[in-house]
Amino acid sequence: MMISDEQIKFYDDNGYVKDIKVIEDKNKIERLRIAVIDILTGKRDFDCNPYNLKRYKFTEGYKKNNSTEEIEYDVNSQLGKFDNGWWINKEVRELVLSEKIGEMAAKLMNVDSVRIWHDQILSKPPTEKLSTNNKANIGWHQDRGYWTCCTDENMITAWIALQDTNEENGAMRFVENSNKWGLLNEGGDFFASDLENLKQSMISDGKNWKEISNDLKAGEVSFHNSFTFHGSGPNFSDKPRMSIAIHMMPGDNAYDPGGAFHETAKALGPFATKGTIFKEPFNPMVWSKV
Repeated sequence: MMISDEQIKFYDDNGYVKDIKVIEDKNKIERLRIAVIDILTGKRDFDCNPYNLKRYKFTEGYKKNNSTEEIEYDVNSQLGKFDNGWWINKEVRELVLSEKIGEMAAKLMNVDSVRIWHDQILSKPPTEKLSTNNKANIGWHQDRGYWTCCTDENMITAWIALQDTNEENGAMRFVENSNKWGLLNEGGDFFASDLENLKQSMISDGKNWKEISNDLKAGEVSFHNSFTFHGSGPNFSDKPRMSIAIHMMPGDNAYDPGGAFHETAKALGPFATKGTIFKEPFNPMVWSKV
């Protein structure tokens, strides 16, 4: 499926676009759900063990366990997040390096080439089965707040649902038009479970806070701008809500040492300077017009 002019305009106006089918094969979706569990429990298809590969095990107070060693993880009771799953799992690698998704991202960003920034493997457990007192909320945040080490602000996220996703099972929510607000409150906080606090501060500042639930069918993708505020609430269903996020950037995006620290920038090595291009093998090109 190609991105239409209407979808491009909607993305530019609202900061997101959704309901785009990218995986038709139900068996493929199930294999990706298995891949999410494999990654979160330390299983791997490839031998690499890179230094910037992290598994986040959310426990009481959202403390993070950044170990790359195998950990005890229960998909039904713990919120799981893992960066760069494409490095170690073949099913995820095939999805993340998809030329089709890369081309759609290029159309929405209006660029001639697209590279991978990094991916995120995500699993939100049923609230009633949580092993902690929090509700596995993902705090309101702007991705740009974490990516200021990149010279180009024009970055995008493709978020693929691995089951039907709606308000009941904790669908991601967008704040419409927030892509036009610039970077606020240092971009919010992914790890903050209190969704009301930031929302009320934005409303107090006169922002028109309009939330949209990112309801998707299994195998559908949404795209959102790096400045678009997004977060998610509790999963009230009886099964984990799983997704894969692919963060992408223009092919000539470069390093800005004055920005916030980000693990992915470590891949540039000890001689990186301002303007060093993010490139292979850590940030592969997934689509190019040339």
